[in-house]
Amino acid sequence: MPDHKVLPLSFAQQQFWLADQLDPGNPSYNCAGYLDLSGPIDAELLRAAATRTLEDNDVARVRFMERDGVIRQLVGDLGAAAVSLVDLSAERDSTSAAHTRMTAVAKQAIDLHAGPPVTCHVLRVADDRVLLSLCAHHIVVDGYGFVLVLRRMAEVYTALTEERPVPAVGHGQLADVVAEDAAYRASPAWQAHREFWTARAADHPPVRTLAAGWAPVAHCSVRSALEVPPAAVDGLRAVARTGRCGFSGVLIAAAARYTQQATGERDVVLGLAVTGRQGRVVRDVPGLMANVVPLRVRTDPAVPLAECAAEVAREARAALAHQRYDGLFADLQQHRVFGPVVNVLPWSRPLLFGQVAAVPEYLSTGPQDDICLTFSPQPPGGGIRLIVEANPTTYDADAVNEHLHGLAALLTPPSCSD
Repeated sequence: MPDHKVLPLSFAQQQFWLADQLDPGNPSYNCAGYLDLSGPIDAELLRAAATRTLEDNDVARVRFMERDGVIRQLVGDLGAAAVSLVDLSAERDSTSAAHTRMTAVAKQAIDLHAGPPVTCHVLRVADDRVLLSLCAHHIVVDGYGFVLVLRRMAEVYTALTEERPVPAVGHGQLADVVAEDAAYRASPAWQAHREFWTARAADHPPVRTLAAGWAPVAHCSVRSALEVPPAAVDGLRAVARTGRCGFSGVLIAAAARYTQQATGERDVVLGLAVTGRQGRVVRDVPGLMANVVPLRVRTDPAVPLAECAAEVAREARAALAHQRYDGLFADLQQHRVFGPVVNVLPWSRPLLFGQVAAVPEYLSTGPQDDICLTFSPQPPGGGIRLIVEANPTTYDADAVNEHLHGLAALLTPPSCSD
């Protein structure tokens, strides 16, 4: 039986709690995705693996409550509603039926009082094909933690199919995240990081974005994606070698250059999505630690992309060294400290469920108050999945597609071959 305990909220959780209370019923705070498992998959065993995984993770078993005027999180039992198995194989179009269900779950707001904050659905669409769907409120897990949960499900399922002991949980729990957060905020590092960011922000230019104005977080987003071909990836790697920087630096530089072109400004401040996981204890804990930090780029738009990438890499290294600090909005008392958010995901590694491999597909990545440019490099030898997701109040579908294809043009020859 899982231990029951009451914990305070981390600073990041407090922000999501406040946002949820100001706009109750907003499903944009969900993180949702799925795995398409085609091959010899035992759906019943998969449900057992998913149940065990969630039972072993505190973040899946919390409920939020008020005690003495303070919001707390109670780690309790998982509950029967957290994991389900649905057989859709008799449907005329079972795949469409599964996607309809997954989309409906992703668009359903999660009640943080009643829970559960994480749900998993095993959808059998054929004898040899299952869609494994996961949906979680961002107050308990970020995108990085989301993948950690799926990875653990794969590990547990594989052990069960091979009839061997399930490996012990190799990471900490929610209490470790909360304790690390409290320790960080009482440490000299917190003050040093705060001074670093306030000094950086002191002379930042006015924040520009790709829309005519700003709007609060909506209840949905408008999203479009395309595949950048492998040949373009080879060209981008050549740019990285020329600029003596990492591959991600080139992708961020391309986003910065596009922002410069779209806004007509040379000096732009992007938001850089980071994991916020600094320290061995919380590195692999499913939870909420991700952050977005400002990244200023002011190279001449006419210089080669490799030169811009080299500057971006230098700025990114400084930002990553201070990525844990998440109080800049409150310090500056302003709503905007950066423009478009850039999210460079790690290379997609297939998750192995026994003999079946799959890569996560995302239905919702969290709230969008402006626009997010996501680069998802595919397995080695593949291309890059480029995703543009935006606030529908300020961007319509045509605008999102225009930005998607405009950015993609900078990633393909001849733009990336200089």
